[in-house]
Amino acid sequence: MAKLTDKALCAALEGTGNELGNISMYCVRRRGHLLLALPAYRDTALITLKLYQPQVFLGKAVAGAVRLLVRAGLHRLLPRKLMVVRSNGPLAVLASDRAKVGFLLGNPEADTRRALMVHKEGGGYVVDKVGVDQKSRASVMAELEVIKTLPDKLTGIPVLHGEHEGDTWVSYATDFVEGTSPCKGDDEQVLGVLVDWMNGAETVPLSETEQWQKMTDYASRHENREIWEVLQKSATLRVKAVVLHGDFAPWNIKLSADGAVAVLDWET
Repeated sequence: MAKLTDKALCAALEGTGNELGNISMYCVRRRGHLLLALPAYRDTALITLKLYQPQVFLGKAVAGAVRLLVRAGLHRLLPRKLMVVRSNGPLAVLASDRAKVGFLLGNPEADTRRALMVHKEGGGYVVDKVGVDQKSRASVMAELEVIKTLPDKLTGIPVLHGEHEGDTWVSYATDFVEGTSPCKGDDEQVLGVLVDWMNGAETVPLSETEQWQKMTDYASRHENREIWEVLQKSATLRVKAVVLHGDFAPWNIKLSADGAVAVLDWET
């Protein structure tokens, strides 16, 4: 299946059905691909920019320059894209105030390219993760099911704000999380999240875990006797069955100014 181009992804976000109007978005590109679509409204543009958490100096410099433009109201000098709002699309269904909506578009090289859509809801902002083709829709729904299984009130777990499904797209919403990615000096706070996840976790035999099943499947495919011997000896080893994120990297973690930690992207 072909990867989603910028044009195809934007068209999918516009949706299908009757034309309800249009909005102007101001574009930030990265390596020739659309990265951010910022609204004219300054506060929402700044919130949208915060969705982007670059880890290298060049990315941080670009984000800083765009932030200065937004604060000065000059981001409207960036390349403009007119997006059509259609009756059955994320823009029409999710955003009550379409002047206060922005997008961070997913990796153009990914097989499951999704979009993060931030928009005003009530007194604050929420973020919808949106899937618009077969693979990305399946990925979004799978991630939603994972989040629903996570224990309540556990440190760093996202708070759900509902889910939506159109003819060609699906989404789920969480609170917008203020903060920045952790650095080396924040190790203690980040490790504190993992400690909290382990506290009170159930202890089970290794043979009852998903990881055990994956290991035995591997051993079956490769017919390696030494692997089987190790597995047989460790079958009764008792381990803690804890929350497992799968991609616990700095860009998937946010630390707020008051020390709160949020863990994002529960895709694996």
